[in-house]
Parts: sequence; structure tokens; C-alpha cells
Amino acid sequence: MATKTPERLLNQIKRVASNENYYKLSGTSAREKASSFFGSFFGSNAQEKPSAPSAPSAPSSSSSSSSSSSSGSSGILGGIFSASASTSGANGANGFQLSHMIAYVFAILCVLMIIILFVHFFITPIFRLRPGTPGLIPVPGFDDGILYWSSSSTLLPNATLPIRNQSYGYSLHVDIFIENPLALSPQPRLLFHRGGVLKDKPSGETMLGILTRYNVAVALAPDTNDLIVSVLNKNHGMETSVLSNVPVQTPFRLSMVIMEQGMEVYLNGQLMRTRRFHAAPLDIKGDIVPTPGLATLRQLKLWGRILSASEIREATPALTTANDFNLGPIPSSTSCTASLSDASTSTMDAAAAAAASASSRLSSTGSSLFTTS
Repeated sequence: MATKTPERLLNQIKRVASNENYYKLSGTSAREKASSFFGSFFGSNAQEKPSAPSAPSAPSSSSSSSSSSSSGSSGILGGIFSASASTSGANGANGFQLSHMIAYVFAILCVLMIIILFVHFFITPIFRLRPGTPGLIPVPGFDDGILYWSSSSTLLPNATLPIRNQSYGYSLHVDIFIENPLALSPQPRLLFHRGGVLKDKPSGETMLGILTRYNVAVALAPDTNDLIVSVLNKNHGMETSVLSNVPVQTPFRLSMVIMEQGMEVYLNGQLMRTRRFHAAPLDIKGDIVPTPGLATLRQLKLWGRILSASEIREATPALTTANDFNLGPIPSSTSCTASLSDASTSTMDAAAAAAASASSRLSSTGSSLFTTS
């Protein structure tokens, strides 16, 4: 029993080895086909080694046809995937080159900007940050002036002003249209003022005759179209500049630069008066109050700093036109002109009466003398 067992096993092994259907059942050809398909799909040249020995066998027609079809399909798929891989590689290379070009251009622009800024701040100005300042390229958004009275002039509380903590060291301009210069008065005819209190009973022909404790006041002279610009100093003395014969029924721009030691007065961007103060301005900070009736005010602009002459000359916005003021001609008659005509008539009547009385006295004296003689 023990001697027969090895012989029987050996015979069984020989029988299995000689059996051709064993390999068909074991799936050796299927593994080989799968190996060739996946190898062409992934581009691998390695072939899978058979796990079990195989004996030569005659391939059938069905297996050959299936193998040819599978090899054809694998070739087609391999071409498609290889083409897509090459296309994606080309696109990746193009994207890489484009990103590098953008980075190079950005770096060049940064270097140029650094050079331009160096030239602007240390050699010569290139950018014009504010109107009237040196430079070639205007840059908007840096004007630090605050504009008021675009459509109407109303009281401006000091708390809302950029100069609320300053009694000097600031600049302003305002567009003025004098509508009726014939509205005469014994005192200065006030246009607007900052700070100060109007007197109940005006007196005299100076600014202190109508206003007390003011910072800046602008008025017309009592009986002419001379413009008075006055600052009250800390000794309560008036520091006054007069612009002779300002335009009437024509808009003009009045600009002022109030400094600690003096002030500059401009008319339509041109420097007209420079006055040195006897003392610094009085520390008065108050509302800006327009006085209606005599003139119309527009486009008051305030800066909390001292402007140069070129900045005053090129300050924006442009001067308001006469059409924007939309005002009529000078009135044909006013109460002032009527009072003047009445006064002149009474003066003439008084002169005539005086002449008549004098002639009567002369005639009576002459007759008496003639009688005596």
C-alpha cells in the first residue's frame, strides 16, 4: 500500500501534464491577453510571465480572431491616450511659458515704477498731485480743499469746517457776483464774515463799527465798489487790505491766504495785495456767515494750509459763470438812490432860499444907503 501510492501520484501528474484542456481551464491564454492589453494601454513593455508551464497547443480560429481584435482595440486606445498625453504636455508647457512672461512683465513694471518714484521725489517732480503744483502727469484724488456753497450760500457751522481749530494758516476762495452796487450805506456793506457779532447800532465807516470780535470779514466800502478785506489781530486792531473798483454785474473770484504774520489777497488768481500784520490774528474760531442782499456767493473752498500763488491760480473748480448765478440787471431805482435824490432836492431848495434871503438883504441895505446919502 505504501509502495503503490507514489506510483499512483506520479501517474496522475503525467496524465494532467499531457492533458491539453488543463491550460484552457486554467485561464493561461486569458492572462496573457490581459497582460498584452494592459501593457499596450499603459505603455509598458514588460510581459507577464506565465505562472504555470504550458505545452504547445494549436491555436483555434476563435482564439486567434479574438486576440487580433483585442490587439487592434488596444492599439487604437493606446494611440488615443498617447495623443492626449502629448497634447496635455504641450498645453502645460504653454501655460508655464505664459505665466513666466506675465511675471517678467510685472517685475519690469515694478522696477520702472521704483525708478520713476525716485526721480519724482529726489530729482524733479513727475506727478502733479494737486492743481498748480509742479509735475507733468496730473493725478486726481489728492486735492485737500473742501468745497461749499455749490448751489446756495448758507451759514457754515465752525464744527464742520476743515479750519475749525485754526485762526490763521489757512486759505480760501469764493466766487462773488455783486448784483446791486447802488445799495449805498453809511457803514461798510458786509458780504460775509467768520466769527464776530453784528452790532445792534452800527456806527462809523470801519469794520469795527458794524462787527465785534471777528476773524475775517469781507465788505464793500460804504459808497463805492471798493472791496475791504479785514482781519482782526490780537491787539484788537484791524489789518485791512482794499481792492479798488472790483467788477460789478460780473463774477469774480476772491482768494485769501491768512498767515500768522500777514495775508495775501488775490482777484481772479492774480495777487493784488500783500499785508504784513502788526500782530498775529486774534484767536477767534467761528461760523462762516454770508450776508444776503447785496451780492450772491458761490463755491467757497477752504484749505487748512497755506497755498502757493500757482495753486491759487489753478484752483478748481473753475470760476462760476454769470449764467450760473442766474441774476438780473441792476435795478433802475433803489431806496438809496431815492434818498439821494431827495437829499439833493432839499439841498437845492435850501441853497435857493439862502440866495433869495441874501438878495433881499442886499436890496434893503442898498436902498437904505441910497436914502441916507
